[in-house]
Amino acid sequence: MHLPASSSTPAIRFGPDGVISIEGVSIPLNAHQFYAKAMDWIKVHTTSQPPKPLHIRIKLSYLNTSSYRCLIELAEIAKPAYAAQPKMLTLEWVSEIHDMDMYERGQMYAMILNWPVLLKKE
Repeated sequence: MHLPASSSTPAIRFGPDGVISIEGVSIPLNAHQFYAKAMDWIKVHTTSQPPKPLHIRIKLSYLNTSSYRCLIELAEIAKPAYAAQPKMLTLEWVSEIHDMDMYERGQMYAMILNWPVLLKKE
């Protein structure tokens, strides 16, 4: 499944291999409504038996506070399903090489979630 990007929303790709990729700018008027499909997809993915690996990749050039909260909620939805097998849930936060603000948001994301987050600069 794929949600295309717009001027205020990121592209979201849901891979059959358990990868969800969120890329672009995230400043929707109603972030919770926009991210609802992603939250639903994660809920369905995490209830499969046996559990399947999940990789959440976030690469945003800008996001507002409500989007940030939704990204935290996405990971919080997934975490309980992987408590017994934490290596099956990977979180990746990608920022531009010179964008320290977004890199620091990724660091804060990891601290808030209390889960390992791979921080990358591209």
